[in-house]
Amino acid sequence: MQKLFLLLFIIFNIMACQDNENGNGQIFYIGGYTSPKFDADGDGIYICSLDTITGKMKLLSTENVTDPSYLVVHPSGKYVYAANESGGENPGTISAFKIIDNNGSLEFINKTLSGGDFPCNMNFNNNGKYLLVANYGDGSVATIPIKEDGGLSRPSSIVYHAGKGLFEVRQEGPHAHYFGMGINDSSAFAVDLGIDKVVHYRINTNGKLDSLTSTSVIAGTGPRHLVFHPTKKWCYIISEFTSKIESFKYISENVPFQRFQVIGTTDYEMPFYTSVASAIKIHPNGKYLYAAIRGRPTGDENSIAMFKIDNRTGKLEYLGNVETKGDVPRDFAIDPSGKFIVVANQFSENVVSFKIDLETGLLNETGYQMKAKSGTCVKFLK
Repeated sequence: MQKLFLLLFIIFNIMACQDNENGNGQIFYIGGYTSPKFDADGDGIYICSLDTITGKMKLLSTENVTDPSYLVVHPSGKYVYAANESGGENPGTISAFKIIDNNGSLEFINKTLSGGDFPCNMNFNNNGKYLLVANYGDGSVATIPIKEDGGLSRPSSIVYHAGKGLFEVRQEGPHAHYFGMGINDSSAFAVDLGIDKVVHYRINTNGKLDSLTSTSVIAGTGPRHLVFHPTKKWCYIISEFTSKIESFKYISENVPFQRFQVIGTTDYEMPFYTSVASAIKIHPNGKYLYAAIRGRPTGDENSIAMFKIDNRTGKLEYLGNVETKGDVPRDFAIDPSGKFIVVANQFSENVVSFKIDLETGLLNETGYQMKAKSGTCVKFLK
């Protein structure tokens, strides 16, 4: 019996090693720029795996697509959608792909218009029937129906924001930078960097958008993205120009958010529009929040800021920063197990993994990196 147990143990470990060598870990995707207009020469979508024991990453394959600056994986786990960031004479488009094997390989389905210029962020409504798109170039948001085969129809609703902000360089007009769902099944929220507002919407059953109200952030700060807490009625908005986070209480879709905290992402006061924020995420356990800061346009703070969330008040407690081992961390993602964060450094063209200490929320280096040109987005296949 002891020999049989030993033999089974050896076979199990050999199979595990083979799986790891074949890249059969946790699949994730990296999108990024490919065109000279973005001073880039990326390979499209990078299909990768993460070893959720060690944090080691491996490139499995690539999918040729033009400027897939932002990606989303459908809740069904069957499809991937890429925002092809273009505008003007070539309006923005969204490409749809089917996931065809266990290694996350992709097969092109179709492409449709994004409803505006330079699409930069996408999410799904709660039943996965509509893709929500933020178009940075013209400050519009759109809903796009998803077909039975995963393909995309033309937008069913497009709404254009109006106004401008205090910072003439970046706020000469509206620039929608995020569009995603909120607490319930019908409300969605668009963060507009150009007008310093979050616009509240209701999504009707036919995909049409109704504007309800708006929440104003601190003027001239350029709100970029928001995240809702997984179980509480709190949301957190990161502003690009100041790299500060505003914490809000959610009342209802018809009522502006109520601010209860403003906190920086470093232990020093960063000058306006030096190192600018890029992404904000909450750990699935609801205990920790993370935010990325890019050392551009003039600064050198390339790091992930770490926070603990007070379970009673929702306030953030600053825990410190960890360097991202690269230049311009454009995006990062927490793997489905909640054990690791993967960061895409756009300008240094490297992807770095960090292990999350679930007792403290702190990030620790794994020592693993991989190359990915012009990485701007990281998304895990759940």
